[in-house]
Amino acid sequence: MIITETYASQLKQMHDQPEKKLGFGEEPPAKLLEILENTNYESILDFGCGKGIILDNVQSRFPLKKVLGYDPGVDKFSVYPENIDFIYSVDTLEHIEPNFLNNVLLNLLKDSKHQYHLIACHPAKKNLPDGRNCHLIIEEPSWWIEKIKSIVNDTADILYTNSYQTITKHGKINTYCEIEIKRKL
Repeated sequence: MIITETYASQLKQMHDQPEKKLGFGEEPPAKLLEILENTNYESILDFGCGKGIILDNVQSRFPLKKVLGYDPGVDKFSVYPENIDFIYSVDTLEHIEPNFLNNVLLNLLKDSKHQYHLIACHPAKKNLPDGRNCHLIIEEPSWWIEKIKSIVNDTADILYTNSYQTITKHGKINTYCEIEIKRKL
């Protein structure tokens, strides 16, 4: 199991509100684009794609690749596809229910050859309908890197890690962690 029905319902309520802007934005991260430009993967999964804004952007930049989406909060993307070469997530892993994080990471590792994740390490601007912050896991970049290392163990190589901060227009500092993983064959 990777998500409870209760939490999936919370996500659907969030995504059903058309006036609410959710997620990272429209632009795919530069590192993600670099990876896609330098690989010949045919099937790509945007894990936690929301309404598909970044997915659409990636598909338009790489029209010969098959870019699919998965998000349990959006009916259109609620079926998890199989046989994926590359999985990426942008502002997703911090939304996973903490008690399912290990299962999610293990499934992602088993389901793809190569992964890239951009993880927000700060509270979200929005709350779920039940009042919880949308970012269920708020940890420092070093915590995320160690967590993912402990899951991939000897089955994959961590090719890239990076952390950075941005300052919002209101002066708030947001911290992000990037990590690239490639399964050993």
